[in-house]
Amino acid sequence: MHVIDGGGSMPPGGASGPGFKVNKENVLQMARETLDTARWLEDEVAACAKDIRMEPARLDPVSQDMARALNERFIGAPDSYINRGLEYVGTLRDAVEQMKAAAATYGYTDTEIKTALGTEGTPNA
Repeated sequence: MHVIDGGGSMPPGGASGPGFKVNKENVLQMARETLDTARWLEDEVAACAKDIRMEPARLDPVSQDMARALNERFIGAPDSYINRGLEYVGTLRDAVEQMKAAAATYGYTDTEIKTALGTEGTPNA
């Protein structure tokens, strides 16, 4: 059995603890579900990044300063909402890589892994 390190960022309702366990019977399914979630979340974050940008309500300095501050918090800062979402996508993708490595140790071939993940023919998948 392999333990996948979730980096302490598992969503509510997910595995209880810092990661989750996979075995030969579920590793490919778990990897596919995690990859699907990462792809979905990445699309959602990209859509939010377009919609969340604030424009100044007026041309006065206060409105301009407020819009700039909010955009920094929402989008621009390293710990912005958008960047935190993208960081979580990276955590999910890292977990998929760990599950792919676990699947290989269980004897699954690269082709079987790529087919299970729906990445057959995708470069660097």
